[in-house]
Amino acid sequence: MTTDVVGARRSARVAPVVPRAGGAAMLFSVCLLGYGLLGYLLTAQFNLIDGDGPSRVANAGYTILSRNPHLGAMGFVWNPLPSLVELPLLGFSHWWPELKTLGLAAVIQSALFMAGAAVGVRRIAFDRDVPRLGRWAAVAAFAANPMIVQYGAVGLSEAALIFCVVWSVRYLLLWVQSGAATSLAWSGLALGFGYLARYEALPAVAGGAAFVLLLAAYRACDPSRLGRVSTWRKALPSGIQAAVLFCFPAMGAFLLWTISSWLLTGDALPQFTSQYGNGTQMATAESAGADLLEGKATIDSIAARVFGMEPLLPVVVVAAGWYAFRRRRVDIFAPLAVCGGVLAFQAAAQYTGMTFGWFRFYILVVPMTVIAAMTLWEPLRSRETGGSMRACASSVAASALMVATLVSSIPVTWHSMLNPAIGDQGPQQGLRSMVWPDRYPPQENSLFQAFQDDRNIARWLDNQNLPPSSVLSDTFQSWGIWLASGRPRQFVITSDFDFARALNAPHEFGIRFILVSDPVADGAADAVNRRYPTLWSDGAGLGELQLTVTGPGGQPRWKIYRLDG
Repeated sequence: MTTDVVGARRSARVAPVVPRAGGAAMLFSVCLLGYGLLGYLLTAQFNLIDGDGPSRVANAGYTILSRNPHLGAMGFVWNPLPSLVELPLLGFSHWWPELKTLGLAAVIQSALFMAGAAVGVRRIAFDRDVPRLGRWAAVAAFAANPMIVQYGAVGLSEAALIFCVVWSVRYLLLWVQSGAATSLAWSGLALGFGYLARYEALPAVAGGAAFVLLLAAYRACDPSRLGRVSTWRKALPSGIQAAVLFCFPAMGAFLLWTISSWLLTGDALPQFTSQYGNGTQMATAESAGADLLEGKATIDSIAARVFGMEPLLPVVVVAAGWYAFRRRRVDIFAPLAVCGGVLAFQAAAQYTGMTFGWFRFYILVVPMTVIAAMTLWEPLRSRETGGSMRACASSVAASALMVATLVSSIPVTWHSMLNPAIGDQGPQQGLRSMVWPDRYPPQENSLFQAFQDDRNIARWLDNQNLPPSSVLSDTFQSWGIWLASGRPRQFVITSDFDFARALNAPHEFGIRFILVSDPVADGAADAVNRRYPTLWSDGAGLGELQLTVTGPGGQPRWKIYRLDG
């Protein structure tokens, strides 16, 4: 039996080691409970909430709790997978209202996905026959990393993307070993679901497809004629065929989502081009004088974010790369291609000012580093016989590197999260107030008062005992009010079929109150502001100012107008 240069045995399939199901269930349960409990405490006890999480709960809620329930009410600006997972959880909000009102369904969603990702890391360790010490270190280096813990708890969509990427890399590594088309198909399918979580999955698909194309083409070449162009030309169709198989699920998800959006909204890519999309939000932040982009579009700042989570990344890559070179293997390139594609995209987008340079956008460096370190081990059936002492020494060295990765990444990540120049979002800012209350007093941190104004407005409106269809608002900004309300059908919201009619003729429609947000702060894209540009300042002749509501920052954030007649 011969082994080709990339370590794939053509005449045998590699059967991965099957771990005990009880161990996976225990790991999943511990992570789910830990992430979920932390998320509950941050949300319900400390009111430390990142709005991206509960806003996805609102998207799910519109599909079943609004005046016009329909699946399209979920919207097309943000990818649907987190909201789809949260959808059945909202069915229990009758018994546990905080699933909706506080957005705790988002906490459960992110905890489920991150716990599943931890199980995926463990499964890769078993696939590669990593010894117990290295296996436990690998799982801990991933699951206990402070950024992984935090974003497994706060309800955002990073956990869903990480889950999909980890399982995609797992099956891609199996394909590297065996060449089995089923493994390649499962790897691509995982990234197809990843696109439904975050659009950053597309760079992962691109990186993975390039790796698959090159490796499949190489395997199809005649080893004795590798230096000839004609050899590669003949092998190229095999590479393209494998790459198409890998890309097909993600491209299918992309086309399905894009066509559905175009048919229902008239906008094929609303996450980029609509009035609510990323470009509009970037422009609004810059025009409002926000410092979200200042000082961050530099090589140093990007490096600080990458190495601020995994300081030993260069050591791991060099060690795994040297091992791959010596053993004539390419396993290391699977995690680098998939995870590295996303990281390269984020770095380029930040450097060019296309997106915010947030620390969490680089979170895939954690699974990439851990999985890259695990490529220092080979699956049992792909090892050559003999050299047991050398193999033992190599395994000990790899375990030491994995332990070093664990020991270094946790304190360094923690320090980075507490560094205002790196840990630059609400969860990290709130963490600083909790760790150093004297230096960052919680009572002076508006994050701990976030969405209190939304809840007060919802309570006031609920107390008016209004009939359905009485309050007009664009849920681009007012989703928090809608979530906190116990009477969601009193609102005419953006996803309702008759929203445009109510917006253009509110008196005739029977609207009693109109909610409008500050157009200078963050309400410029609000459909109400766009239809009535002077509503915030003078009421646009529609009605009488009923309330002005101040936000956590001390500035007026909402105005409520009572319509005449």
